[in-house]
Amino acid sequence: MISDLEEFPYIQVDVTREDLDNGIRKHPCNCPLALALKRALREHGADFHEVRVDGANFEDVHVFSYGRDFRFEYPEYCNPDFNGIEEFVFAFDREEFCVPFSFRVSFYDDTIVED
Repeated sequence: MISDLEEFPYIQVDVTREDLDNGIRKHPCNCPLALALKRALREHGADFHEVRVDGANFEDVHVFSYGRDFRFEYPEYCNPDFNGIEEFVFAFDREEFCVPFSFRVSFYDDTIVED
């Protein structure tokens, strides 16, 4: 298992039709984006204990790995007509029609260390 997500140059995340069907609206740990990200991390052997999508912006996505908080570097979208994570989260939560999409992402460690 890899506990330092910064070791990955990038991870491709595929939000599938199954993720859309099984995702829970307005649920930070079980929305389609969180489901897809958990699957991608497991496929890469990443060691994490929680994935949270706390808002509509990609900066609101957290991957917690045993005391460390990783966040997305700016994602690279694989679908040229995709409007971004922000639009997807709003559309999904409003029960609008959504289509599967993919993106590549790397991570940085945003853990707050208290003195």
